[in-house]
Amino acid sequence: MDYDHHFHSTYYQHFLFFKNKKPPLMYIIPFAFTLISIVLLIASFTIGGFSGMGMTVSSIGLLISSAAALIVVSFFGFLGSE
Repeated sequence: MDYDHHFHSTYYQHFLFFKNKKPPLMYIIPFAFTLISIVLLIASFTIGGFSGMGMTVSSIGLLISSAAALIVVSFFGFLGSE
């Protein structure tokens, strides 16, 4: 086994979950979490008080992480298409 093949296979081994799936599935999962976090953010304003503030912090954390995951998945999808 040459070095290039070994590097290529170990570099993408973390993304094998999405490798055999249909391409839209890898975009749907982070997008669904993004929508859930937006709904939680809107709901946190209606709850108010300290419970609403805690829910706001959780939903913003979920929003940031799901948006970052969507960007990373899109980037690797773009690299895989070339």
